[in-house]
Order: sequence, then C-alpha cells, then structure tokens
Amino acid sequence: MSNEEEPSFLFLLLAHHQTKNLHRTIHVRLMGKDYHFCSRCLGKYSGILAVFVLFLTGLRVPMWLHLWGMALFPLPATVDWLTQSMRMRESKNGIRLFTGFLFGNAWGLLFLSLICGMFLHFFYGIIILAAYLSLIGILGWKTNLLKNIH
Repeated sequence: MSNEEEPSFLFLLLAHHQTKNLHRTIHVRLMGKDYHFCSRCLGKYSGILAVFVLFLTGLRVPMWLHLWGMALFPLPATVDWLTQSMRMRESKNGIRLFTGFLFGNAWGLLFLSLICGMFLHFFYGIIILAAYLSLIGILGWKTNLLKNIH
C-alpha cells in the first residue's frame, strides 16, 4: 500500500498502524493480495489460542501459577510498548511477537477463569488489568505520551 492510498477498514482492523509504520507489522501475500498484521496483536491472539488448545488437550495450570501468569505475562509487552512509545528505543517484530504471545497467555488465562467459573480469579485478573491500564495512563499523562497516539 502506498502512502497516498486511503487505508481500507480491513487494513485498519488487521494492522492498525499508519502506513509509515508498516515495519511494525507482519506482511503476508495471499491470493495476490497484501495483508499486514500487527506483530504484537498476532502474538497476542496466538497466545490466547495456545492457552485454549492446551486446556482442551487436558493440560491444567495450577491455581497459583494461573494468577502469577495473569500478573506477570503482560509486563514484557507493557514495557516494550511504553519504551517504544516514549521513543526510548524501536522494538523489533520478533520482540513484539514474543511479548504479545505472553500478553495473550495472560488474556487466555483471564478468559479461561471466566469460562471455568473461577470468578475470584477472574476478578483478580480484572484488577491486574486495571492496574496495568492505570500505570500506562499515569505514565502517558506524565510524559504527554497519550497526546501523540493516533
């Protein structure tokens, strides 16, 4: 896609990056059409899928590890995103995929706790998510980061 073209809804849905930031996406050519997938989101959805595949194959995560996963797995993606957004460094797609995968594992565990009726774990997971969002919001406000996000 050239910089002059208006991005399509599908492009915005899959890549959600400006065309100048396509290096942050995974490019796939399928049936003569180009698709760009956000690297971190591709990792995130793969991580969610991995949790459910492991669950369906009978693997169970111990309760104590379940909460630790929800608490710690989002941390690398949060640090990667914040340091890149604050222009401290430029992340690479491999890092985005891996941190997104860990982040997706946390989301998968959150969804799994709801589906399996572990409502206290789900509640704790929501609190953890709120803590991460609050951290991002506070740091973004303090550094004027959120004004620059499109």
